[in-house]
Amino acid sequence: MATNTATEIGIAKPLSESILGPNNRQILEFIEPSTNVTVLLIGSMHYNPASISLVENTLEELGSTNKLGSVIIESCDIRWNKTQEILDKNPNPNDKDFLGNEMRAAWEISSLKYNRPTILGDQRINVTVDALKASFKDTVQDIFIRGPNGWKHSLEEIQEGWSQTTPINNDNLLPSEKNQGLQGLNALSFLDPRLLISLPVSLVKYPLSFFLKDPIPFGLFFSSIIASTTASDLLSSQLQPERTFADYILSVSFAILETVVFARLLLKPLLAERNDILAKSILDQCKIYSTTATTNGGNDNNNWFQQFFKLDSKSRTSDSDPSITYVPGCSPSEMNGGVGEGGERPVVVAVLGMAHCNGIMKLLKEQKV
Repeated sequence: MATNTATEIGIAKPLSESILGPNNRQILEFIEPSTNVTVLLIGSMHYNPASISLVENTLEELGSTNKLGSVIIESCDIRWNKTQEILDKNPNPNDKDFLGNEMRAAWEISSLKYNRPTILGDQRINVTVDALKASFKDTVQDIFIRGPNGWKHSLEEIQEGWSQTTPINNDNLLPSEKNQGLQGLNALSFLDPRLLISLPVSLVKYPLSFFLKDPIPFGLFFSSIIASTTASDLLSSQLQPERTFADYILSVSFAILETVVFARLLLKPLLAERNDILAKSILDQCKIYSTTATTNGGNDNNNWFQQFFKLDSKSRTSDSDPSITYVPGCSPSEMNGGVGEGGERPVVVAVLGMAHCNGIMKLLKEQKV
């Protein structure tokens, strides 16, 4: 968003920015090259109050100036409906506190307040779980059965996943974007004091949200972790206090195995594969707005939202694509009404975990979706 900063218009910076630094370190803004639509990626630390506030303030600013288009959130219909089912059956305000996060905050602002479509842009959770199982099985076979070729394959998988999720190549940026330093989120984005101050809240709410949704599976998983940790402590207490060289070799070997398994699970099924799905969800919305501008005679500043779902039958309509999953009641045809006239061309917003942002921007900027 091309907005004036506080210092440019003669207003002193808020005290929080003077102490904690800029409050937009988790935001990436760029032009999707194939559609010329502005995309805004809001990176978040799940369930962190600072991330929730950033999402609310950003969408509120866009909505109040009639620049807000569709909002894509990192969720799927299974997860969304499960949460909604719990909230509907248990009108306990404490449940809402634990299940409320930046994704639901985005939906509340975009759809409930400003009548904009909210898209469930992530891969379905059952597909992700199956991919994790397959990746874990493949990793174990590579490490223990396939020998050197297996280790080579694991290394290649990790390198490929890393290349797909790291910041964009500077050569693929526009001159204006290079001047903005738009290469992706960096260490300061992840170590923002606002996020770190609220980190304990995330560490409590995130696991508790899983417990509220699926108490038995989560309880079994958590119990297995406690049991393995307890067994390890008991075993360590029975060993001799002075470690031998072989003990250190064993510890290092185990750490390497853990790193390989974790890296493959994180980089491919949890990040890279889902990045493809999320990037496609964003691109789908960009194409819709691009088509809207074309069918509107090139005047994309005139009642764009009404045109969003009034395209002719030969054009790409926002409700006709079965691959697009909207939050129930939040598709474009259901969001008709409450839209101002003469707004600027809309901004497509995606609310994502911070780990997804660099890879998704890279896919879209390099047109690899």
